[in-house]
Amino acid sequence: MICLHRPNSTALVPNLKKIKWEGEDGYTAMLPLLSPCIEHLDVTPHGDTDDINNFFAALEGHQLSLKSFTLRCPNGPEEVKHTFSQAVSTWTGLQYLNIPTFYLTSPVLQAVMVLPELVILELNYWVKSKFEAPAVLQYLSPNAFPALEGFAFMCNLVSDALRIARESAELFFRLKTLHVNASDGVGNADVLAFVRHLGLNCQRLEQVSLNLCVPIEAEAQDFTPLSVGVLESLFPCRGLKVLGIGHPLPITLHAADMERAATAWPKMTELSLTTDPDLSFPVSDATGNSWSLLPAFAQHFPRIRRLGLYFAKTDSFPSSSGDLYPAFEFRQPEVLVVGLSVAPGEPEDVGRWIAGLCRKNPKIEARTSEWYVGSYWREESANVDKWKEVEKFLKLSMSAKNE
Repeated sequence: MICLHRPNSTALVPNLKKIKWEGEDGYTAMLPLLSPCIEHLDVTPHGDTDDINNFFAALEGHQLSLKSFTLRCPNGPEEVKHTFSQAVSTWTGLQYLNIPTFYLTSPVLQAVMVLPELVILELNYWVKSKFEAPAVLQYLSPNAFPALEGFAFMCNLVSDALRIARESAELFFRLKTLHVNASDGVGNADVLAFVRHLGLNCQRLEQVSLNLCVPIEAEAQDFTPLSVGVLESLFPCRGLKVLGIGHPLPITLHAADMERAATAWPKMTELSLTTDPDLSFPVSDATGNSWSLLPAFAQHFPRIRRLGLYFAKTDSFPSSSGDLYPAFEFRQPEVLVVGLSVAPGEPEDVGRWIAGLCRKNPKIEARTSEWYVGSYWREESANVDKWKEVEKFLKLSMSAKNE
């Protein structure tokens, strides 16, 4: 694989299969590297509309046998949609496509949805406010995306996502991965209707990501926190391994919920739920999860690798008995995502308590996720520093535990 930034070499590399290219000085230096052997192309082209058009025309002219193509490009699609759709239509062996949301215009969609081997379609630029909906939200023909198993799309309203799921029932039935970003209409009733449909009709799903935002002008009374029913509706998806939900208000769970979820999802390895609420809204200090929920997770999801929760500010931290060998532990934890949760108690006590729940040392992520659109929290920096102290004592406690 070659990864180049400001490249100045034009030497042809025989049998090269992968290129990652970010050329601020243009794309022409990359052209001698292109050949029918190239299978994976990840590009960030720069320049004006003519440059981008010429770039796509050059790709078409090289008769590539691409299996994966990733495009990161700030330029709008209107002036380049023809050349891009022409290039895409020649990649009949393409299996993975990752493009900016606004590139999925009608001409591009027409070219993409007939690719016979396309397995995954992803969008790499999420719009966090109301936007002109991409063409994928239009009605898709029954034969669209014949091999697709992974689908990512945007919508202004969650109800739009429900509509396309119903209209494209055959496509959604065979999906294993689904990523949806909605920028409005994310109240509990609308979200519940959508996930109920998924649970009843899309039971092959293994990965689900719902990034649910609200427009800047939204008011807190316009929506409510998601209920545990959102999770329960996905219980029929028995093969679910990864579930991520972002929402402006935190979801609150209880130990009994985890027991039922573990029974429904025996293969779950990553679970992240509303870790970074929008604190510009009146989020009560009592809203969120109790720290006592972590032992319940360790009991019912011992094999989980990545766990993300938002914990209530006013929840009292469990008193530590100093027991590093409790009855239940996370066996292979890799990351504990606390998002905007306030670090409770003394860092040494918190680090030691978390170590008691783990067989290996996990990382702690105390930051906002990519979907976050809330206002800046002025105490965030100090909170992150405190979590770093917790992580330090966690590591020390794990070292003592594993001696």
